[in-house]
Amino acid sequence: MRRILIVDDDTDMHVIYRDLFLGKKEVYELAFARSVEEAIDKLDLTDFDLVVLDIVMGPLSGQYLFLKIREDEKFKNNAMPIIVASVLEDKQLTFLKNRDNTRIFQKPLNKEEFLCAIEEMLSVQ
Repeated sequence: MRRILIVDDDTDMHVIYRDLFLGKKEVYELAFARSVEEAIDKLDLTDFDLVVLDIVMGPLSGQYLFLKIREDEKFKNNAMPIIVASVLEDKQLTFLKNRDNTRIFQKPLNKEEFLCAIEEMLSVQ
């Protein structure tokens, strides 16, 4: 079973993500965090295979969490795949460019492309 941490402060998005994964409960275990702080706590306690991350959150942004996962030695799996799902335009996400194991999706998500990216990213691990 693959563990996915979904970090988004919008609880309506949590419902959308649950719906996206309907019928895949035997393959994926989802955990949710509504803030960067909550996500860091969960990452400290559990090994996840992939993170889905919103960038626009507060008080700490998703950018902070992205950089922490990629650069902090405390996280054993710095190569963990990260999917960024955001309403921001590409030019506002330049810090993500040329990063390994990272994909960017604009909200609203295209279900097929999103699930295909998850399967691809997890199959390489």
